[in-house]
Amino acid sequence: MKFLKIWLHCQESSWSQKSGDALFVDMGSSKGIMVGDLLSIEEEGKKIINPVTGKLMKKTSRILSLLKVTEVRTDYSHVVVIKGADNGISGKKVTRFSGLSALFIDRIGKGRNFYSNISQTLPNLHWQGYRYIPQQEPFDDLPETDLVFILNNGLLQLEDQNRSPIRSYPVAAKDLQVSIQKTSGLSPENRYGRAVRLS
Repeated sequence: MKFLKIWLHCQESSWSQKSGDALFVDMGSSKGIMVGDLLSIEEEGKKIINPVTGKLMKKTSRILSLLKVTEVRTDYSHVVVIKGADNGISGKKVTRFSGLSALFIDRIGKGRNFYSNISQTLPNLHWQGYRYIPQQEPFDDLPETDLVFILNNGLLQLEDQNRSPIRSYPVAAKDLQVSIQKTSGLSPENRYGRAVRLS
């Protein structure tokens, strides 16, 4: 799944900066960022520790601000705040595909394994599940989510919470036949060619 290797992975920025009314993040085209991408600034919450093993099971977090990329350069991007506060964000960590709610809609009825791969590639999204909705049926009555992934006739379309398109990616028929069982024993780095950074 070539586009999974290139694009569908969590990206983390080391800084965000506010200068007057302009906001910048240190992720640009060199990291696969494009105009329309949604980025989040998260605040770490509680650590959930396994009482038996003492190992960290999960870190909770909440989104302080949701940013949308408006202009992209090689090493940085201009962003605007579309949800949350725009003050006090200078120096905060910014992440792509983390902390946002997401829904997967299959319009062709062949995308269940494809959904499994995407949800494993992007574990920091709050997945609201898989829905098969045939092409001839409308899908107006959906839960509100930050992102909607729509598999439809050779394309994976990504839309924001307002159902505005962010990106579309070609999907080959062979990608729909990939079994998650074949790759379940591999690390994210081996499976997709690039490690998924978990925050």
